Amino acid sequence: MTIKILLVDDDMDNIFLLEELLHEENFEIFSAPNGWLGFLKAKEIQPNLIISDLQMPVLNGYEFLRKIRTDQTLVNTPFILLTSYQDCERRDRAFQLGANAYLTKPVDFNVLLETITEQVRKKKLEKTVYANCQLC
Repeated sequence: MTIKILLVDDDMDNIFLLEELLHEENFEIFSAPNGWLGFLKAKEIQPNLIISDLQMPVLNGYEFLRKIRTDQTLVNTPFILLTSYQDCERRDRAFQLGANAYLTKPVDFNVLLETITEQVRKKKLEKTVYANCQLC
């Protein structure tokens, strides 16, 4: 199964770099330049994971995350915030809103890849446990 990742960032240089690196790891990559278009794209493709910037026009990363967490079809999608903000208040707010991970730019690609792998693994495990509980 191909893992679909949605990248949401208004900085196209960041999008292009991440697309190239993640495509080499055999992920299927989709992108959007802001949170609103990211939400529409997520509804369309049902990604396995979302990586979003925090500071964006239209819907910022928090607003985008809030929309994802209140949508029945996307609520359990792993969500990684990737931002230049390193302060604890922003990080804590992200986790309160339901982010699965908070990474700061510039991010080491190996750290990003490990985080993606861990989030996808957790999601698969949740599905397996849920499926097994349905059998009881």
